[in-house]
Amino acid sequence: MPFGTGPRTCIWTAFAMIEATVILATLVREARFACDGRNVPEPWSRAKLQPRGGCRFAWR
Repeated sequence: MPFGTGPRTCIWTAFAMIEATVILATLVREARFACDGRNVPEPWSRAKLQPRGGCRFAWR
């Protein structure tokens, strides 16, 4: 509970959450991710593709 609960909750909770969203969106927009190519994506649980053993990404 980083912002607390009840009558003593942080009054800047909403601002902090909006600010965190903006920062994350900016980082994701500016970043370039590239998979190393060693792990091939495979069907997993019929809902998504996921590399077995994970996939390392490079930050560019």
